[in-house]
Amino acid sequence: MSNWSVFWRNVVRRINFLDDDERRQIIKLTETKVDGDQWSIPDTFVRIHRHVYNEISTPSNKYTDHVARDVPRTFVLFELPYDTLPMQPALHRVLNAISEAEDGYCQGMNFIAAVFLVQGFSEEDAYIVFLYLLKHKHLSQVFKDSSMFLNEYLGQFQQQFSLYLPDLADRLESCGFSVYLYGVEWFTTIFSCSSKLDLTRAVLDMMLVGIQDVMFRVGLALLKNVESQVMDLQFEDLLRHFKSIVKQADTYQVVLDALAIPPHAEAAAGGVLAKTARRSSKPWVAWPYARHRTLGPVLARACEMGTLNQRQWETWKALHVDSEAHVVVANEVLHYAVWHGHVHVAAFAIQTAKADPNAGDDFDLRPLHFAIVRNHPDLVRLLLIQGADVHARGGNSIAMPRSLQMKSPVELANMWIYSDIEAVGLVLEGKVCLHCNVKFPLLLPFLAIKQCPDCLYMYCRQHCVDHHRCAPSVPTGYL
Repeated sequence: MSNWSVFWRNVVRRINFLDDDERRQIIKLTETKVDGDQWSIPDTFVRIHRHVYNEISTPSNKYTDHVARDVPRTFVLFELPYDTLPMQPALHRVLNAISEAEDGYCQGMNFIAAVFLVQGFSEEDAYIVFLYLLKHKHLSQVFKDSSMFLNEYLGQFQQQFSLYLPDLADRLESCGFSVYLYGVEWFTTIFSCSSKLDLTRAVLDMMLVGIQDVMFRVGLALLKNVESQVMDLQFEDLLRHFKSIVKQADTYQVVLDALAIPPHAEAAAGGVLAKTARRSSKPWVAWPYARHRTLGPVLARACEMGTLNQRQWETWKALHVDSEAHVVVANEVLHYAVWHGHVHVAAFAIQTAKADPNAGDDFDLRPLHFAIVRNHPDLVRLLLIQGADVHARGGNSIAMPRSLQMKSPVELANMWIYSDIEAVGLVLEGKVCLHCNVKFPLLLPFLAIKQCPDCLYMYCRQHCVDHHRCAPSVPTGYL
C-alpha cells in the first residue's frame, strides 16, 4: 500500500470513533509526512539511540550466533516480489543491536525488524522504532524467557474472544484448536507471518500513535473477518488452512472492525500489555532501573571495571567525529559509572567528558535516581556537588508500579522499599558533609555545620566549607 495517509483518511471517514482521543490519534496518521513523523516517539529517545546504534550494532554479543541463524530464513516468509538478499546484513545489524540493548533475543523479533526494513526504513530508524516498542509499549514482555506474560496475555485474549465472538470461540475450543496454535505467532510477530504486511504496518501505526490494546482488537477483528470461512472446518482442516485464510483478510476491513471494538475495560493506562506487564513482573523487574546496555564493548567493559581513562576516551572520540555523539556517549558513560559504583569514572565523565549530571535516559531517569536505588552515597555526594537536581522527576514507564512513576530522587528515596538505601538517605537528608562524608553530630549541630547560602548544601564548618564551590547551575537545597 503506497499511500498510507490516504488509507487512514478513508478510515477516518468510515468509522464512528468510540473515543475522541482515538479519533485524534488516528487523524495524526492522515498527515502527509515522512514515515514515522506522525508517531509519538520522544525526540530524546531518538537522539540517544541514533548514536547508541552505531556503538552496538556491529560488535558480537552472546546472541549474535542466534541472530545469524534466523536472518537468512526471515524475508522468505514474506513472499516479496524482489530479491531480499541485500537486506540481510542490515537485518543482522539491527537485530544484533536490539539483542545487546535488551540483553536477549527471541525468534519473532527478526520478523518485526524485517517489516521496518521492507517498508524502507534506515537501519537506525528500524532499530529506534523497534526498541521503542520493546521498552515503552511493553512488547519486550512477549519475548521474555518466562512464559508467564504470554500465558496470561493469551488467557485474557481468549476471554475477550469468548465474549465478542462466542459461537466461533466455542467452535474452535470444541474441536481443540487452541488460541496457542495461532495467538503465539500473531503476537510475537505482530501478525507479520500470519497476515498481509499491510496489516502489520497498520498495527504498528496504531501502536505508535497510542491506540490502546491494538493487538487484542486486531486479533478479534481478524477472527470476525474469517468466522464464516472457518466455522465448519475440522481440526485437521484448521491446521492446514487457517493461516492461509487469515492471510486473505482485507486489511482495511480488519482495521475498521478493530477500531469499532472498545479497548479492554479494566486495563487502564497502557492497555492489556501494560496491565499484564505489571501483573507478571516483580516490581524491581518492572521498574526500568536496569543496567544500561548502550555502549560498545570497549567502553562498556572499561566502565564496568572502573578502568576508563583519558587515553581510552580520546581514542574513542578520534573514531567518532560527531560532537553530538560525544555528548550522548559521555552521558551513557556516567550512567554506567553510577550503576557500577565507580566514583572516579563518574567524576571523569562529568569533568572531562562533559557529561550532564542531569541528563535523563530514555525513561527520563537521571544519574541520581540510579545512585539512590544502588545505594551509592559517594556518588550521590558527587552528583549533588556537580549540580544534580534532586527535584528532577523521572520514570515514565507505565509498566512500572504507579507509586514510582515520575518521581524526583528525593521522592524516590522516601518510597523505595525494594532494597536498603539508608546510606544515601543520610546524604539526601543533609546529615553528612557533602565534601568528606562525616556524619554531623546530633548535639549542637550548628557548631559543626555550615550551610552554603547559595546551594543550601551542608558542609563541615571548620574543614570542608572552604573547599566548596557551587556548580554553575546547581539547584538549591536537598528537599
